[in-house]
Amino acid sequence: MVSQPPSTSTSDCFAGQMLGPYQLFELLGKGAMSAVYRGYDTRYHRPVAVKILTINDGAERYNLTQRFRLEARTMASLKHPNIVPFYDFGVIDDVSFLVTRLMTGGTLEDHILRFHQQRRLPSLPEVTQIIAPIADALAYAHSRGVLHRDVKASNILFDGQGQPYLTDFGIAKLLDGGLNLTHPHMVVGTPDYMAHEQWRGETLSPAADQYGLGVVAYLLLTGRLPFDAPSSHGLMYQHLDTTPAPISRFRPDVSPQLEGIVQKALAKLSQDRFGSVLDFVKAFAEEIERSALSTTPPEFVNYPLSETVEVTVPSHSPSVPSPLSSPSSVRNFPDAGTRRLSAPRPSSPRRSRQTALLIGLGGGLALLGLMTVALLAFAMTRPAQTTVMIVTSEALEAEITPAAVPDAAATPGLDLSAVSVLPVFGSEQRNATPTIALVSTAPDLQLFHSFSANALTVRSVAIDPTGQRIAFSNGTFAIEIWDIATQQRLQTLEGHTDTVHTLAFSPDGLQLASGSADGTARLWDLVAEQTRFVLSLQTGEVRGLAFNHAGTLLALTGEDTSVHLWDMETGTLQASLEGHTSRILSVAFNNDDTLLVSGSTDSTVMVWNLVTGQRLTLTGHTGEVRSVAFHPLENIVGSGGIDGTIRLWNAETGDLIRVLDGSARELESIGFSPDGAFLASGDRANQMMVWDVFNGEIVAENGVHSGWVFDVKFSPTGNYLVSAGGDGAVNVFSLE
Repeated sequence: MVSQPPSTSTSDCFAGQMLGPYQLFELLGKGAMSAVYRGYDTRYHRPVAVKILTINDGAERYNLTQRFRLEARTMASLKHPNIVPFYDFGVIDDVSFLVTRLMTGGTLEDHILRFHQQRRLPSLPEVTQIIAPIADALAYAHSRGVLHRDVKASNILFDGQGQPYLTDFGIAKLLDGGLNLTHPHMVVGTPDYMAHEQWRGETLSPAADQYGLGVVAYLLLTGRLPFDAPSSHGLMYQHLDTTPAPISRFRPDVSPQLEGIVQKALAKLSQDRFGSVLDFVKAFAEEIERSALSTTPPEFVNYPLSETVEVTVPSHSPSVPSPLSSPSSVRNFPDAGTRRLSAPRPSSPRRSRQTALLIGLGGGLALLGLMTVALLAFAMTRPAQTTVMIVTSEALEAEITPAAVPDAAATPGLDLSAVSVLPVFGSEQRNATPTIALVSTAPDLQLFHSFSANALTVRSVAIDPTGQRIAFSNGTFAIEIWDIATQQRLQTLEGHTDTVHTLAFSPDGLQLASGSADGTARLWDLVAEQTRFVLSLQTGEVRGLAFNHAGTLLALTGEDTSVHLWDMETGTLQASLEGHTSRILSVAFNNDDTLLVSGSTDSTVMVWNLVTGQRLTLTGHTGEVRSVAFHPLENIVGSGGIDGTIRLWNAETGDLIRVLDGSARELESIGFSPDGAFLASGDRANQMMVWDVFNGEIVAENGVHSGWVFDVKFSPTGNYLVSAGGDGAVNVFSLE
């Protein structure tokens, strides 16, 4: 329910309230029909953006509610690495809302304004890096029968790693003739970006989205929009009849060929543009590469912001009157609080256990004073005996000492006696922007429950994203799903005919993937309780699998030497990554799905960059690598091997960061805690151990199993640590 439901339609009245499981914080942006809030999902313990329909009365409410539902349905159907992930939609106490991932890197408009402050334009390769992924997202939407209709700078968002995403499908249209919630002859879009046919209220095709992307490209190249007029009416006539000013007028580093490519995307007639958005961007990128254009652009020129409008066109007139005052397009704004010390957070059992603040400083000692002030201000709000760790790049390690931190007496309750100066995972190329993460104290392992699988061996265990359900295989090779808290069996999935080696829940928790010695992997629909796909490698047992975080790909490994990537929408094989010389036992994606890591019996670890196609081969283990995992916050790879060591690697450079010595115990499995502070391992000495990632020490050890510990996993919510063993038991340890 909505706590204290509002009595008015003002869009800022939800701040500070609960909307079902979502705690709402500050208003991020609003328009005539909706508002976006920074929120927190108390079920999945993650920050989110919550978009709320704010029209509470009037004849248009039903139509707008239906459009809102269409937006939610459209976003839920689109799963692409460069489309903002959709999480949820609902209606609570007559309040309609949809929930997406919170994007913390700002909008493209924000990025261009930062270029303005730096008195420069983005380089030509930078322009390609922005528009190419968006073109790929648009092409994917078009292939799914969806036309965006509002491609513009404010609808391109960035994550914390600078990757662009397409958002706001509020006025998208289904190309297959499905539900259309605009009136006949209604012009929908943003005047600065609208194609000729869009202004005229004609039937649209993907070429209209190409035109919008062409405007974005023109804006990035020149720092200004192609047309500027004091009214939407004036903009209309310019888009219909005027040729944009030559790009070379604003930056001489643009070749005539590149200018011609952009002009073609901005052609007045849709049939004169490229065949697709991908054709446009391919030509754009190839011309930049061909001509090796300068990457030192001229000064930035400011440009006006824009908004979405809807205009009803009289059926008797081919021309368009001046647009009415518009409902502004609502966007998922950058989260100013995500990396700020003052960001409000809901309380949780785990929060009281967090006792250290990890600060990464890559910009040098000039940042130390500022960060120390912020650090001490934050520490005042933490429990007593807070320990501060200042973590720097290796290059600065010798220059910063505990003595540089102000006297602990100046801050009551802050214990600086254990201040540590540690290198940040061996990287000298840190971003100049400080990064902040909360680190927990060592977990106190308490056996919560032990599940019997009625099997000689349990090879794998999986925990759903909510931390509430657990999955493992029993003695008949069926997969059982249990409620952890109530110890009640929820589902039994039958189909495999041999040992189940590996299991994983999809990111939304609605599907389960399993890989077996019977040579198949199965994707189970947990709602329908049936198999969606049976994926066969036809090369022997399936040993490892992992979903990417977008839920669009499933990586499978087995007896052959390849990592196979399967499309989760169609169940078709998309690619096979070659490089290992022996069977591959484990695979994992990094947190933004740009990297993939695998471990093999050939004693190597391989990291594939899924964007560039490059591969790193990491050597050092003296026996087969049984398990690999990505650190949840950094591009750090952990690998565990039969040689008894856990190795931490920089996944971008391949540098070895640290070796955790398992005293020659043969390791079967490893897994990071959600906050990245700890790593659990299971071995053939029947032991499960928990390691401090930063100092390499063992902080907890447990020998409950009477057989090899084949799998260990922290729950995504951080409240459980689970192990599966050769004794046929699955043990759940409470960390709260």
